[in-house]
Amino acid sequence: APRLLEAVFSSSGESLTLLFDLPTNRAGMASVRGDCSVCLDDTSVTLLAGAACTWTSAERLVILLGRASTVAPGDLLSTRPDVIWPAAWTAGGCSEGAGSRSLCCNDGTTISVDAPCDSIVTAAIEQCDTPVARVSAPVRLAACPQ
Repeated sequence: APRLLEAVFSSSGESLTLLFDLPTNRAGMASVRGDCSVCLDDTSVTLLAGAACTWTSAERLVILLGRASTVAPGDLLSTRPDVIWPAAWTAGGCSEGAGSRSLCCNDGTTISVDAPCDSIVTAAIEQCDTPVARVSAPVRLAACPQ
């Protein structure tokens, strides 16, 4: 069964990437941007409110966060039970037959608190961008009318 290896924020914090240990069936989503509830459980979908999910490869699910998303480092993200299985399993479904182990990813992973933008794929430790507040206003304000 595929295992969920990591969930990491992009350096800008605008998206999350979930990485699986082997090619999956992409929960039947292909590579089209879609509803995250197809492949993630209800608790995860609540944290990701307003997000959209796109499979960029059979091992990588990118979650584009929305303004209502409240997901944060330390949160657990989990797959929806029985919808993600190995891409090589052409029969579909989670079982090879009665009494066999499940072929589905029924897994979760916690976003790192210490390094939420660091991926296990690279040797370097990726840092999150430091937010910068920018205030935009006119140089001069008109006097208030009397």
